[in-house]
Amino acid sequence: MASANKVRYICSALNRIGIDVEIISCSMTAPTAIPATVEQLSEHTSVRYFRTAAEKDSKLFKLWQIIRRNLTLFFYLLFHTKRGETVAVYHSLINMRCISLAKKIKGFRLLLEAEEIYNNVYEHSKASRKTEMRFLKSCADMYLFPTNVLAEKINTSKKPQAIVYGAYEFDRIAPAKRDPDGRIRVAYTGSFDPNKGGLAGALEAAKYLDERYCLCILGTDTPERVAALDQYIEEHSRKDACEIRYDGVKKGKDYTDYLSNCDVGLSTQNPDASFNDTSFPSKVISYLSCNLRVVAYPIRVLTDSELNDTLIFYGENTPASIADAIKGIDFTAPYDGASLIASLDASFKKQLEALRI
Repeated sequence: MASANKVRYICSALNRIGIDVEIISCSMTAPTAIPATVEQLSEHTSVRYFRTAAEKDSKLFKLWQIIRRNLTLFFYLLFHTKRGETVAVYHSLINMRCISLAKKIKGFRLLLEAEEIYNNVYEHSKASRKTEMRFLKSCADMYLFPTNVLAEKINTSKKPQAIVYGAYEFDRIAPAKRDPDGRIRVAYTGSFDPNKGGLAGALEAAKYLDERYCLCILGTDTPERVAALDQYIEEHSRKDACEIRYDGVKKGKDYTDYLSNCDVGLSTQNPDASFNDTSFPSKVISYLSCNLRVVAYPIRVLTDSELNDTLIFYGENTPASIADAIKGIDFTAPYDGASLIASLDASFKKQLEALRI
């Protein structure tokens, strides 16, 4: 959901500098077979969906779908792009070989959006890491990066680039932030993945908060992890002062309306994980856009960003330290996270124009 949100924003930014966008969806499976179609998202942005196959729980079927996906995308690029045309690609391990080959044959310009080095999160093999880094460094003509840190690691040839932390969308007329019971609503949104550790950090910190606070969780994961969260909430609701609630998945305006009624946003992922050096926690931008105070660990991608002076950092990666940072917030002090997002939006628009897409 975070990826889709960011891509929609980038398309909107391209539209605002006079560029029409056709998004090519590489998703070719669904619960049932669906014919190919084109959806008009806005006056200047459309999405092309290829025919989907009905999902089957079969390793052979999944392997065939990977092959089909690459062949379909390869031949589409071959017959529907022109030399010198700009093709923007959201970095994917599955698609990178067919895109690289199509670029060599057709000679289009590749604008690569590299959100992270995937082998930093889940290292598939040394060969996979080597192939990924070669694609990232050599195939692109220009880049979109979420952090300066990732740009330093990949763009060693100093090709044209732009930095975009997330979807810079904001509402200057946000609804009043107040829980009906007068509590301070602390939001955690995103992955339940234990490798990233964000949910665990939020849940543990809630043990140090009193009845004035409510931890509000949004997101989704495997059915097993969702069930484990529900069970945790049921067990701890009987003994912890801070209420914990899981409100499922919300998208679009429902998501921003939900956040706009919260007071604090948490970015509590494991600071020792290698992916922190190369990926930006996009939830931070969502929180600021909805005018939440943001509590986060001071990882380098945040301290080296333009958000450094706005964020509230906790010193130690412990539940007590996270809770202390939350309890130390002065909600009477003037605060306008949306203005910072508006400034970042204007800056990104200028960077896109400089790329001469």
